[in-house]
Parts: sequence; structure tokens; C-alpha cells
Amino acid sequence: MKTENFKTISENRKARHEYFVLESMETGIELMGTEVKSLRLGQVNLKDSWCSIDNGELFIKAMLSGINECIYLLMKKGTFLTVIL
Repeated sequence: MKTENFKTISENRKARHEYFVLESMETGIELMGTEVKSLRLGQVNLKDSWCSIDNGELFIKAMLSGINECIYLLMKKGTFLTVIL
């Protein structure tokens, strides 16, 4: 049986103290080129990042230092987001 090793790169524990988190979910992340290098170097900023839903797809924005791009988050098929405004 093959075991997979996962490493937590960054965690925003402060957000759980400042906000009431109703639900959390695990997603994959699609990275390319310099994004991979930045992530490996630990240049992740979750404090100032946010997620948005564009055309039914989930993106995280302003997560990596020096990269001003949207990063596509991969969710399991059949997962639905509940947005509370």
C-alpha cells in the first residue's frame, strides 16, 4: 500500500480567531512555473489573500508574494460552496 506524504505549507490560524468559520474544505491547487518556486521558498501570504468564485470556478488571489495572479483551486467533483452574504 502506497502512502502519500503531505506537507502543510502555510496556515492562517489568526483567521479562525477573527472570523467565525462555518465550514472548511480541502482543495487542490494548480501551480505553474514561478508559483511552484515561490511556494517551495515559503513565500506564501494567507493574511492578505482571499478567494473568489468566477464563472463557477474557485480562485485564490494575492496568496504568493510578488505574484499578482489568480490561482485556480481544484475541488472534488460534486462539492458545492455555500456563500453567505
